Order: sequence, then C-alpha cells, then structure tokens
Amino acid sequence: MIALDDNGNFVVDANNHLTAVAVPAQQNFKAEVRCIQQTWIPDPTFGRNVLIWTLSQSPSDRCADLSRIGTKYMTVNSVVYDTQTQKYSIQAH
Repeated sequence: MIALDDNGNFVVDANNHLTAVAVPAQQNFKAEVRCIQQTWIPDPTFGRNVLIWTLSQSPSDRCADLSRIGTKYMTVNSVVYDTQTQKYSIQAH
C-alpha cells in the first residue's frame, strides 16, 4: 500500500519514488474517518477541511464513533478528547 502523509499526499523517498506504508491498518482507519468526517484525525485543525460531525457535536459521541470505526482495522485501546487542545487522541495497536 502506498504511504500517505498526514496531509493526504504521497510519501516519496530520496529518489522521489513512492514508498510503502509502515502501518496499513492505521492508514486505512485515517482514510475512512477522513472520508466520513471530512478531515484527518485526531487534530480538528489539521487537514484540508474543518472537522465536521453532522449528527452530533458531543465529544463523547465522536469518541464512540472513532472507536467504532477504528475497531474495523485495529484493536482500539482508548479514544480520549482533550478539551484544552480540542484534539482526539487514539491509542491502538
């Protein structure tokens, strides 16, 4: 699988060749969440669009949503929302 950076761009090596992703499951998870929520997680200010949840603005609902989507690809240990930074932190393996 071709590697993508956190901006959604292809990752290339020193010779300008495409590289393979180190953790495909994590990249698949980020890609699905970005398609659904219109951005990359966990930083709502990061990515090409503003983080939008149309069904709920509740951080607890968003954490549950991220956990539900993540379990399709990885074992999700926790999803935590930081009210000061307004970022979602996902611990998975």
